[in-house]
Amino acid sequence: IVAALVTYFLIFFLYFSSTFEEYANGSFASFLKYMSSLSHAENFAVGIIMLEDVVYYVSGIVISILLTRLVIKNKLWI
Repeated sequence: IVAALVTYFLIFFLYFSSTFEEYANGSFASFLKYMSSLSHAENFAVGIIMLEDVVYYVSGIVISILLTRLVIKNKLWI
C-alpha cells in the first residue's frame, strides 16, 4: 500500500509540477517546469523533438532500470 501511494504521489507531482510553477520563483520555478512530464510530452505531441526532452525520458528509463536491478539483486521485496 505504501508503494502504491508513493508512486501515485510521484506520478501526480511529475505530471502537474508545471502548474505549481506559478507559485514559485527563481530556480525552483525552472526546476518545477523541467520536472513536469506534461511540458515534455507537449513538445513530442506537436512533433518537436528536443534533446532536453529526450534526456528527460531516457534518464527516467535508466533510473527505473537501475532501481529494478538493485531490488532484484538484493532481493529487497522479501
